[in-house]
This record gives sequence, structure tokens and C-alpha cells, in this order.
Amino acid sequence: MKKTVAVVGVGSAGLQTLCHLCTWLDNTWKIISIHNPEIKAVGVGESTQPPFLGALRTGIDFNVYDHLAPMKATIKVGSVFKKWRKHSFINPLFAGSIALHIDTNAIKDFIIPRLKERWPVKLEVKEQDVQDLNALDYDYIVDCRGYPTDFSEYIKPPAMLINHALIHSFKRPGTTNYTGQTATKDGWMFDIPLPQRHTHGYLYCDKITSQSEAKKNFSKILKVPPSQLDKTEFSFPAYYAKTVFDGRIFKNGNRAFLFEPISALSLYIYNKINQLVVSGLYRLIPPSAFNKDYLNAVERTRDMIYYYYHGGSTFSSKFWKEAQTQTSKELKKSEHLQKAINDFRYHNALGTPAATPAWFYESSSMKQLDKDFGYNYFQV
Repeated sequence: MKKTVAVVGVGSAGLQTLCHLCTWLDNTWKIISIHNPEIKAVGVGESTQPPFLGALRTGIDFNVYDHLAPMKATIKVGSVFKKWRKHSFINPLFAGSIALHIDTNAIKDFIIPRLKERWPVKLEVKEQDVQDLNALDYDYIVDCRGYPTDFSEYIKPPAMLINHALIHSFKRPGTTNYTGQTATKDGWMFDIPLPQRHTHGYLYCDKITSQSEAKKNFSKILKVPPSQLDKTEFSFPAYYAKTVFDGRIFKNGNRAFLFEPISALSLYIYNKINQLVVSGLYRLIPPSAFNKDYLNAVERTRDMIYYYYHGGSTFSSKFWKEAQTQTSKELKKSEHLQKAINDFRYHNALGTPAATPAWFYESSSMKQLDKDFGYNYFQV
């Protein structure tokens, strides 16, 4: 009898998980994709990272030549920081790889049929509303249903101030091949170029900036009257689960953690959890090691976000003063940053800089990013 693993949810995390499991689990496994078709995707558009594209390549034979247009996606070469310093600069992707900007309204209808065609024996797709995971009769479950309703088993990291987003889209094609990340007096603004629209998100802390003030400032930047801005907006707390595996149920996506979308760092963790899921299903690692490795990845991501913020920006507003103070305090306690610095210095002294373990980016990219931010952690 085949062993079964159900993936509940088909957002970007659920789809990445399905591609990963179809690729790396052998034919002794049955993979069941479960989703409620009444639950609509958050149609903002999304910036991804190379592991997402890698999952598509192996999961559905995706290639940018044939499939970019039908998936309504664009190529991403990195994230460009504007007004964080006097000069603009790019945060490149790992080792010069590429990623995608995706339309979250379109990806499910593109990916699921191709998964079914590629893996007809291994994959089953069900439309079902799931309220109680324990009622599902499968050996294992990967929970990608989105935000938790109870935060008692989650950690809310200090110093992550961004918790609200205003969204506006221009109905014209995006013209860049990077995600824009522009500092504002209230936080920062992303822009995501897609073939059919260019989406902007104004990110701020609603404990520091009122909604009306944020809308006024967003309106001024986009040169769109406040009354004509899209009505889409989101509130989101920052959190991460204390554990993401209990012996039968794994968590991924927003069910596992949620950080602000800067440089799409969170998608690295989706990939890390998926690697751990496969290792866990094959019993290559115990649950204690699974959760330890997950916490290591999520805390490194948290500290990388602090790294971006702790040098401030070109603005000396209340938000930036508070962000700089709080992230600097937290980053001083970061064992992950200190290890990355020690690794960098050790391998440069040894004459083997290319062998430096990556924090998020390989040694040369981290060195350039560090220089652009005006820090002095990863300089010889």
C-alpha cells in the first residue's frame, strides 16, 4: 500500500511544495493536493526567489521561453533599493541566477494541470474545504492554508515594525526586470512588474503612521488622487511558529511564518521546509532536527531583515528612527550574523573566499551588498 501525504492549500507555498514533493518522492508515495476553490488568492502579484523557479523546472518542466507568457510572469534579476542610500543599488540573486514575478491569480490554473499531466500516477487533486486537519485520513499532511487563527504557539519577533500595506495597480505592463524597493518616510514601497499590470505596495507601521496619512503619501508618490487609489489593503503581523512538525503535520507558507516581503526572503524558507519535509518523510532526520533546522533558517531570515533596516535610510522620520534603533539592538544579539562575519573573515584570511558558507547570498554578493549599504561586516 502506498504512503500518502496531503498538501492543503494552493497558494505560492502550496504549489512550490507540490512541485517539490512530486519531484523528490518516489512512486511508493501518493501525493494529494487539496484546496477550497471558493478561497481566492491574494491577487497582488508576487516577487519570488530562484528556489521557486527551480521547483517549477523540476515539477512541471517549466522554462522561461515557452511558459513565461502563459503564466503571466516576468523575469526577475534582483531587488533594487532606492532611497535607502543616496545611490540606488541592486540586491542580486544568489550566484547570478534568475527568479520570477508572478500573478498570484494565474499560477494555480497554470501549474496544477501541468502537475497532473506530468505526475498522473503520483498526484491526485481534490477540491475540498478543510477545517480540521486531524479529520483527514492521510499518513502525513503539509498545512499551507495561510494565516493561523491562534498565535499561542508562535513567536512575534521584536523590531519588525511593518504591518500594513496599501496596494495600487496601473493597468499597463511593467517595464523592469527587478522588484523595486523604494524607501519612504513611512517605511518602503514595492513595485512588481507584470505583463498586464504594474503593482505598487505602500508598506508602513499603523502604530506610527495613520491610514489617512499613509494614503496621502502613497497618493503623492504615485501621482494618483487618494480617491482614485485601489481599495485593496492588508494588515499582517510578523510571526513564526515555534515548531513546524509534530510527527504527522508539517507547516509551510503563512501557516509556518510571515515576515514582510522585502527581497522575497521568505521563499527561501519555503524551499528549506520542503527539503526538510522530504528528509522527514524518508525518516532521514528526527522531528527534533527538523524543527531545529527550520528555526535556524527562519531566524537567519529575521536577522537578514534586521540587517537591511539597521543602517536607516535617507529619511530621518519617526518610523526610520524607531526601525533603526530597534533593529540595531536586535542585530547586536545575532549569533547568525556573527557566524557569517567570522566565516567571511576566516576564508578571506585563508585565501578561499569562494568557500565561505552563504548567509543568504554567496560571499561576493554579500560583500557588494554590504558595501552598498555602507556597513563594514563583509569587507576585507
